[in-house]
Amino acid sequence: MSNYLAVAQVTSTLRYIVTNSLPKDLSGASVTTQRPDGQLGSSNTAGVNIFLYRVGPNSSFRNADLPSRDASGNVLMRPTVAFDLDYLFTFYGDDANLEPQRLMGAITVALHEMPVLSADEISKALTAMQPFKGSPFNAAPFNAPPWQPDLQLGAQRVRVSLLPLTLDELSKLWSVFYQIPYALTVAYQASVVLMQRESLVPQSAPPVQTRVVSAQPWNPPTIQAIASNAGAQAPIVAGTTLVITGSGLASSSQTVSIDGYAPPLVPTSNSDQQIIVPLPTDVPAGNRVLRITRLYSLGVPAVDHDTNVSDAAAFALRPTISTPPTLGGGQVTVTLKYAILQGQTATLLLNEATVPAPMNPFAYSVTLPQQAADTTTLIFPVGTVQPGKTYFVRVQVDGVESGLDLNPASPTYGPTVTS
Repeated sequence: MSNYLAVAQVTSTLRYIVTNSLPKDLSGASVTTQRPDGQLGSSNTAGVNIFLYRVGPNSSFRNADLPSRDASGNVLMRPTVAFDLDYLFTFYGDDANLEPQRLMGAITVALHEMPVLSADEISKALTAMQPFKGSPFNAAPFNAPPWQPDLQLGAQRVRVSLLPLTLDELSKLWSVFYQIPYALTVAYQASVVLMQRESLVPQSAPPVQTRVVSAQPWNPPTIQAIASNAGAQAPIVAGTTLVITGSGLASSSQTVSIDGYAPPLVPTSNSDQQIIVPLPTDVPAGNRVLRITRLYSLGVPAVDHDTNVSDAAAFALRPTISTPPTLGGGQVTVTLKYAILQGQTATLLLNEATVPAPMNPFAYSVTLPQQAADTTTLIFPVGTVQPGKTYFVRVQVDGVESGLDLNPASPTYGPTVTS
């Protein structure tokens, strides 16, 4: 960043480049940096005038400034202003000998060949052109930093580019110079010029007392399947053990989180391709979403932080009917092994269990409103069902059904109710 002398330094450097680019056949040509007036060009003397006619904010850097003060008003960083500088290059001389046009050709070629103001050119211009001659900047204490011109030290170089001016824009621009005859003109823009006040000293950050530097590779765990430890096809019910398979699962510190349940679960064992985690009995039935979170200790004292988190993986947690359902008084009473929670939805499914199955078996479905409180007992009003029939009973909680054993020889056959 440069101090407030940067704008004057840009003008001085342009003057230096133009002076060194004057054609040799116009040895008497001069370079000025003043407002166009009637005196310029009145004697048909060849010359170039450089006039800064517009200063505007740079659109790329105008919003790049971070907040420069804290809540208490202390300076955190020096505010920086970013400008685009628009110049008029006006060419004078004997029109009969085409001197203005020869000057324009030489200068535009030179600026096209050297579009960036280098640190070397800026330093040479500061020495050769002496833009601040006769000013207090040549005397102490102003001839040393932070008041010394320092555009050549800036990290952002200034680029000069030709501005296309329409006839209408040229007409409006020259109308500002009252009763001044038009002369051959081209416009250039110098961008970007960054300036800040060097005397404004930011507040120093407190010293680092303890260095705590750590690094960890980005290697989130990947879940491929979730199953019960009873087998890949066995239903997952509360109280069983989950077997999570995937890749990148090995870690000494990680947890398994399930939506709708807290706190996170801690695996009992893990390897790179498998995690074993017991499923508590109070995890609500339904479609559940599981994630693996890898923990990493940071800070002093060390505190666990979530670092790598797996993508979400879904599994169906089935409700379990604990005692045989009963049918009477136009309603079916079902007792679940584990409670369904407030806000969950339960549906009773009855299917005729006659063997062999008839052509059109009887089937009934009853949905209860969302539960007002946690409960293990569900009472479904079924009204009148076909008498003398046995029905298989299933309970569906949030879209996930309880299990059903269709083997009559099995001790877990059913569950069923008889009307």
